[in-house]
Amino acid sequence: MHMKRNLPFSILLKHERVTRGWSQADLAERIGCDYKTVARWESGECIPRMYHRRRIKDLFGKDFVEPGLTLAEDATTLIISPSNQECP
Repeated sequence: MHMKRNLPFSILLKHERVTRGWSQADLAERIGCDYKTVARWESGECIPRMYHRRRIKDLFGKDFVEPGLTLAEDATTLIISPSNQECP
């Protein structure tokens, strides 16, 4: 039986990146942004814009569904606090 884990997007993003052995710069290059932006996502300072959410979905092969960015694979939900802002 799988338990549903509710973890912040920042933690899940870092987990996916580290699991693949990528640096923040590696991830940034793959999705078309700056490594500082990835660092801001992983710190929980802000969340990706829709364009980058789609790139992350395609890269990791996981299905993100609005609202709240539900991550279908592994029954894990990406929790995005209403106070989080999209990165400029």
